[in-house]
Amino acid sequence: MELRIGKHYFMCKYYKLVDNIEGIRSICSDNQHILFMDLDKYDMQELNKKVSELQQEYDVGSLYLFESSKGSYHLVSFNKFTYGECIDIMKFFDWGCLKKYCLFSIKRNSWVLRFTGKYQKEAPQFVKKYSKKNTSRQQSSAHEKFFRLNYDVNNIDMPNPDNTFGLVIDTYSTTKSGATCP
Repeated sequence: MELRIGKHYFMCKYYKLVDNIEGIRSICSDNQHILFMDLDKYDMQELNKKVSELQQEYDVGSLYLFESSKGSYHLVSFNKFTYGECIDIMKFFDWGCLKKYCLFSIKRNSWVLRFTGKYQKEAPQFVKKYSKKNTSRQQSSAHEKFFRLNYDVNNIDMPNPDNTFGLVIDTYSTTKSGATCP
């Protein structure tokens, strides 16, 4: 495509990349959910502060942080929550996180976090654990096993495991559009 700005002409090439991604759903066999949050463009100091506030306000237990790309993270709690509780927690933590996830989660009746690479990005990598062992909630044994085996996270707190092992893996397509104008 030819683009004209004033007296100058530019040749631009538009592209659309499609990638097939695999992700794990938040839903448990009893229709409760573990907490998945997809947090884009966070400063680590700000993130640590927000996680501390979240752990004080809600019974989320220990939280596990995975870097999905530079400055972007996945935050996971293996504690089980209702769908509404997940929404309240996301809204408390980051309204942008909730808006981003809302349409996709309503369609799927759960949240999905990718565990494979995406375009030129690597698969998410485990970064750190935010410990908080006092919790009255059950934890998802299925999700714990998946993360332990796929991310080599061996210190997951499971004081009250549900001892069920069904979970759902999704394969979905994502697109990325852009233009290059040499």
